[in-house]
Amino acid sequence: MDYPAALNSPQYVLTNLSTTSATVTIEEQFKNVTRVIVDNTMGTTPAFVTGSPISASAVFPSSATTSAAGSIVGPGTVQTYFKDPNHGFISAVRQSGTADLYIMLAQGD
Repeated sequence: MDYPAALNSPQYVLTNLSTTSATVTIEEQFKNVTRVIVDNTMGTTPAFVTGSPISASAVFPSSATTSAAGSIVGPGTVQTYFKDPNHGFISAVRQSGTADLYIMLAQGD
């Protein structure tokens, strides 16, 4: 059985995430956590989320020839991803519109 998040797992919110990139700084004691759960249920547009060892801006993918490192989280969905333990920052940007984006860190198999 998979237990991706404990009830008291650390959670962050990017309030009113828009087409301007926003970044969460992961607290030192949580950097080794290996999962991130991204909740876009408040959004009616996709969000693009990426992790990094340094603070960086997220840019929504718009090219068929240049890749973007990260993942698109569809509107109204919750997605679980592996998080590199070396990444201390999670950045996100919305394709359009504005809505809160919730980010939870978790351990699990």
